Amino acid sequence: MALFKNKLFVADINKVLQINTNTSKIEKVYKVDSAKFFNDVTSDANGDIYISDCFDNKIYKISDGEIKVWLESDFLSMPMDYYAEKMKF
Repeated sequence: MALFKNKLFVADINKVLQINTNTSKIEKVYKVDSAKFFNDVTSDANGDIYISDCFDNKIYKISDGEIKVWLESDFLSMPMDYYAEKMKF
């Protein structure tokens, strides 16, 4: 789960639920039919949400109301237990 402002994001196998914490209502469901097993969810300072698909070596990103593959690599081998941190260049 990840919390950004009053939005709670919860992974559920091949979908992510966006829940308003003020009303306890599901506001949106992001579904990916090809996802194998969504696991961890985290958010960054901008409110972008990242979701690992631990059986498909992918990390998805929810931004501007859409969910898309953000990173895909065989090096990810079961991605889980991560967090977003401000990048410095």
